[in-house]
Amino acid sequence: MLLLLVLTTVADAAWVEVGQHEGCTLSRQEPPDASGARTVRAECEWSRDAGRVWHVLSRTAEHDQVFSGIGRTAAVASADGSTTIWQLHELPGLKPREVVLRFTPAEVPGGHRLEWTKADDQSRISGQGVEVDVDSGHWEVIDSGADRVTVRFERTWAPGGRLPPLVGRWFQGAGLKAIVSDLHAATAR
Repeated sequence: MLLLLVLTTVADAAWVEVGQHEGCTLSRQEPPDASGARTVRAECEWSRDAGRVWHVLSRTAEHDQVFSGIGRTAAVASADGSTTIWQLHELPGLKPREVVLRFTPAEVPGGHRLEWTKADDQSRISGQGVEVDVDSGHWEVIDSGADRVTVRFERTWAPGGRLPPLVGRWFQGAGLKAIVSDLHAATAR
């Protein structure tokens, strides 16, 4: 019975376009999963050098210098081609959220992919914020030639704490636009 429910939920999930921003099509997956977490997506076509975009994204310990929603980062460990990074997420009007993420880069046809997931070991959590319940996703950077790049971002996130799922999803939607704008600006330099 549970397996049927899980398969039905996954099969019934659909992408709903929610807008355009900075040359990107923004979407969210409906319905959210059972925990209240929802996956959001941005698919972007930019006049940018793919190498520059990848350089900015692959420096995961410096994401606090790129993304306005990340207040601080610190490298925790590096092994087997993956890097583990602590992040403090700043949400206006709410207590910060924190998480330890494991980032893994990979080659994909025409470019690169950077995947992350919440690390099994959250012992680096400092108590400065509420531990994030769910944080996983990926960036893809595909060289489209002639200084054009396709950038894909997908993230499943749930803020943790006693925040109602609806409020968490609202922050996630607003955050998607900020993430896209921040990367767009950082790679124009």
